[in-house]
Amino acid sequence: MTLTLMPFLCCSLSKYLVLTVLLVFTLLPASARLVAGTIVEVETSMGVFFLELDNLSAPETTENFIKYVAAGHYDNTFVYGTTNASFLRGGGYTFNTCPSGVGRIEPISSVLPESTMLSNSGGVISMMMRNKATDVITSDWTISISDNRSYDGSDYGYIPFGRVLGYGIEVVETIAFRNPALGPEILGGPEDDFFDETINCATPMQDNHISIKMTLLNDDPTAPAASYSTRDNTLTVNVIAEGKYIEVPFDIKNQGDEISITPRLDEIVEMQKPVPNMAMFDDSEQILSIGTLAVDGVVLYEDLTFSRHKSSPQWYLLQSYKKI
Repeated sequence: MTLTLMPFLCCSLSKYLVLTVLLVFTLLPASARLVAGTIVEVETSMGVFFLELDNLSAPETTENFIKYVAAGHYDNTFVYGTTNASFLRGGGYTFNTCPSGVGRIEPISSVLPESTMLSNSGGVISMMMRNKATDVITSDWTISISDNRSYDGSDYGYIPFGRVLGYGIEVVETIAFRNPALGPEILGGPEDDFFDETINCATPMQDNHISIKMTLLNDDPTAPAASYSTRDNTLTVNVIAEGKYIEVPFDIKNQGDEISITPRLDEIVEMQKPVPNMAMFDDSEQILSIGTLAVDGVVLYEDLTFSRHKSSPQWYLLQSYKKI
């Protein structure tokens, strides 16, 4: 089976994309790359970005985070500082306790630090221990702005469990440089000590206040990455390309012992939001991975891997798959 992904990797794609498709899950080990994670929309007063959680590598940490998102405990909260422009920090305080004052997010779930084998590299979201004396994770989270792999390991209390998708990292960086960059010496201080000015119920009026709201877009990791219609012989694949979320339809031709797939470039659609199980393209290996494939609405195949045809940049050949 051949997948023609290269046409929108080439210069002829300038109408839609420039340069290469970046579909590599740098967070995930190779064995986990075909499993989609829960996607969370993060609305802030500086823009919207999306998180993809690594349900496979960090199941306990991810489940804990999802509980707070689903319960609305991250709504009406705020980013309360960055640490030397390396960490963005939130998930600790809320305005839901106003007008009596700003308060801590009430713990509704907690887990012990989990060994996820992931790294605190740029764009990675981690849960962190609110108080190392308790040795548990509740609602506090951080996003690495720079490379913070020196904090890897559960002993440090920063447990990576997901990443910022696409261009969302630009929103995160904008927040980081607009928010006060506060040193670590005050991170254990009182709850009104995270801004240059006292945090109170009037804080949302401040220019440097960054409000937060989180929404689960789809917590179903079984949603198919691609769908095939036998009626019109069309394979539709959702992919991330150059930070954009796009839907690409392909024509399929059976050529004996292989199937070639050609993209309909004029029908590429840019999506406003990502969906679970976005297809992944490893540019260095020229490998396209599709987690699950539905045929006429029924998921029948998983772990499909395609490689670029040596004689044509328009074709990708099916290397492996599993029938469900």
